[in-house]
Amino acid sequence: MRAYVKVHCRPKTESLYRTAIDRHIVSALGSMAVKDVRSSHVIELHDRLPDTPSMANHIVAMLSKMFSLAQTWELAPWGRNPCRVVNNYREHSRERFMSPEEYRSVGASLRAAEAEGWMWPAAIPAILLC
Repeated sequence: MRAYVKVHCRPKTESLYRTAIDRHIVSALGSMAVKDVRSSHVIELHDRLPDTPSMANHIVAMLSKMFSLAQTWELAPWGRNPCRVVNNYREHSRERFMSPEEYRSVGASLRAAEAEGWMWPAAIPAILLC
């Protein structure tokens, strides 16, 4: 699985996966064989995290991918994914504003793009208007 994550995931995603595995999955399912994990185990793990719905949903999605890969790699029987029955928590979007440092960084990047000519010229004012 580590090799798969290294090849297919960005560093931030890899970090999120590592956190989820270390903090939640290992403690809940780490001693179990793949064939022994049931939907009730995944639901119980998901239900432990109502205060962090996004993390809970990410964990179920990640486990679902793990079970799909286990089937592909013939480590688990086909058609057996205990994550399919889990009802995800509703997630609420958050509004986030860029910090002054981030604004400066975007401005510097746009100036560099304009100077080097690698961005469509009309895109720069469009981005600045947003």
